Amino acid sequence: MNQIMKYTTQYESQLFQLLESEGPEWGDYWQEPHKGRYIEALAKSETYVIFENDALVGYARTLNDYMIWVIDLLVNKDCRGKGYGKLLMEHVCKQYPEKGVYVLGADDVLPYYEKLGYKAEGVVYKVTKGEAI
Repeated sequence: MNQIMKYTTQYESQLFQLLESEGPEWGDYWQEPHKGRYIEALAKSETYVIFENDALVGYARTLNDYMIWVIDLLVNKDCRGKGYGKLLMEHVCKQYPEKGVYVLGADDVLPYYEKLGYKAEGVVYKVTKGEAI
């Protein structure tokens, strides 16, 4: 049985185990000195975790603005294909029926969001500090 809960610090250890299981690709989330900054980000975000039985198997971290931004969505490698990511996205949408929901995603995850029926909209630019505008 799966259950979606609002993230609290009681789930911190399990969440960081999930992040570490992804390896260096997610290192900016769980390796020092980044881990402390990510803990701060979690405190400022609205985050939902999904459990399979008693194991945390995925999460979605969102920012609540005039629209909802899904910043992070991750499901344990061994649990992918079971619809957990879709359940998390549906849960986020149900929490904010009056707001648009947008996902920030890299090129490598676009096929996943397209499979869910989402449409790409816009682009993201990185601002390089110290460069003249």
